[in-house]
Amino acid sequence: MFLGIKLSLAVSFSFFVSLTTAQPATCGGNPDATTAYTNAIDITFPKALAEYTAAVAAFPSSNATPEDIDRIYHAGDNLYFQWLTGPANGLALTGVEIIRECPNAPIALATVFNSTSKIKALYPQLSNIMSGVSRFEPQILGARGATGLEGAKADWEVTAQGRSGHWAIYQTLDFLTYNMWYVVTKSVRQGLAQGKPSALEDAFREYYDAVEAVRVQYYRKEYGNPPQRP
Repeated sequence: MFLGIKLSLAVSFSFFVSLTTAQPATCGGNPDATTAYTNAIDITFPKALAEYTAAVAAFPSSNATPEDIDRIYHAGDNLYFQWLTGPANGLALTGVEIIRECPNAPIALATVFNSTSKIKALYPQLSNIMSGVSRFEPQILGARGATGLEGAKADWEVTAQGRSGHWAIYQTLDFLTYNMWYVVTKSVRQGLAQGKPSALEDAFREYYDAVEAVRVQYYRKEYGNPPQRP
């Protein structure tokens, strides 16, 4: 039944599984694919989105400090971690169960594709977060932590912190978009969907597009060559 998917997954997941916490040995991992993916979509990833939303809401409209930037960075870093160990890992575990012909593989596969409406429901929150981070970019690049004479004395030091924060936020966006691109093209399209288009792929592609647009905005040529992604 899953022969075609197994052949696709054998290539599509061979690299990705090594980057996640997918169980490497046999069936019956704890948690199994269905549980891991469901917990990610219902609990851990929405929680990370909520925490990032709170950080965006707390970011000042002007005179951002390095501490403000640090909070935005940590919220984004947490979102990346929860994405990687949550939805992305759940997809990888599903692929592993299919390849190994685990008894629960059909349930895991159905759970993944039946989650499309949940993925779409979370998108506006991610989109709003990215809109906020996009607006903050000028402040993050040139943040000052003090004013007046003290500000003048600390100008070089704090500006350097601001630029360092800009790079840190860019790097998190870069990591997140690369993994989302991998989920869209490899995990879902080439793997679980056997090369066929699907509503799930479209939903995850919206995630990628939203984050990628902000990554491009933050990119500076001194960060090196931009990543090549089709």
